[in-house]
Amino acid sequence: MKKIIVTGALGFIGYHLCSKLIEAGHEVIGIDSKINNDQQRQAEERLLHIGRNSLFSLIEQPIEKVDFTAILEKDTVIYHLAASTQTDNQWNRIRETIHHNVKATEHLINAIAGTDKGRLVYSSTIQVYGERTGTITEKTPSNPINPYGLTKMAGESLLIQKSKKSDLDVVIVRLPTVYGPSQREDMAYHQLLKSKILNKPFPEIVDRSTYDILFIDDVVHGLQLAGSTKNVNEIYNLASGKKRQWYKGKELITGSKDPGWKNVREEVLISNEKVKEKLGFVEQTTIEEGIKKQEEYLKKVVDLRI
Repeated sequence: MKKIIVTGALGFIGYHLCSKLIEAGHEVIGIDSKINNDQQRQAEERLLHIGRNSLFSLIEQPIEKVDFTAILEKDTVIYHLAASTQTDNQWNRIRETIHHNVKATEHLINAIAGTDKGRLVYSSTIQVYGERTGTITEKTPSNPINPYGLTKMAGESLLIQKSKKSDLDVVIVRLPTVYGPSQREDMAYHQLLKSKILNKPFPEIVDRSTYDILFIDDVVHGLQLAGSTKNVNEIYNLASGKKRQWYKGKELITGSKDPGWKNVREEVLISNEKVKEKLGFVEQTTIEEGIKKQEEYLKKVVDLRI
């Protein structure tokens, strides 16, 4: 049994990751201060589910107030998923976003660097690339155009610098848009599926990034691979390796063709060659299967109030 720390444990990805880790028999310490009031109800429901397991404990504090030296052990894996989802697309609240996304990461790095106690898997985003066309690889220069991408790029930079100056093992995973059961309620697939189930008009909505999309189970699997790989101090694009997947999913939900990316020259492909070669990651859930699972979940579990 390995001790694993997950920041943002009650978020969409964090919750699914914690659940899988507990199922695998790991001791999991979740850290989540539930800074986003809009997500409070959902976070409490998730805590009711995983909080009953004796392998899980929650530290309900902001990251910058957590004493990591008291909970770290040799070979502890830390998944740093926590990030603001309330202010991360608003330039007028950039200071708040920096506080939640960059200062907290800096505190975490300073707390564990030099302790020889584990590795840090950092959840970044393909949004660090900004607006691009063609094939994007890990060598494509960063050029973020929104606060979220900017602060994630800053977090990456802090980690890379520390890994060069200390024994800290770092794995940076750049994620695309993620979908599946219990997806954030403000995201496009959740809104579109609710409208479909309630037989209401589809809203005009897109996610912040439409370059690629992965089902939550595949993302969790990719993060677990990052937590165990020997290929550390690397950046990986976690991606399907296919074009137009986000738009294909939208078309499956709405039943109509989406006008996005009419021009073939504007298509984007997030390369997954490196993550396949070094981590052994391959997408397991097709977009058809994933949409079906999310729709079935919404029909059974989620409050469908628009």
